[in-house]
Amino acid sequence: MAEFKRSETKGTNSIVNVAAKAPSDRTKADKKFFVMFLKLKIPFFADFDKKTLKLVIERMVAQYYPTHATIHTLNEEAECINMVLTG
Repeated sequence: MAEFKRSETKGTNSIVNVAAKAPSDRTKADKKFFVMFLKLKIPFFADFDKKTLKLVIERMVAQYYPTHATIHTLNEEAECINMVLTG
């Protein structure tokens, strides 16, 4: 956790930059940072074990939407989980 806080504070790692990389391009350090980000910053993932989170981030890709774009509507079925990182 301390390593995560240091890299986040110093700006050596940014979740936006890590998430923007294709899963195959993420380094081991990127993946570790991503796992810690999910566990510490997104309550939904807090109780997931690291092995499961590694599987999640191997499939996670970034998508960018225009400002005020509607991504999903209430009661609409979805095929994925969306996390808003900025905006």
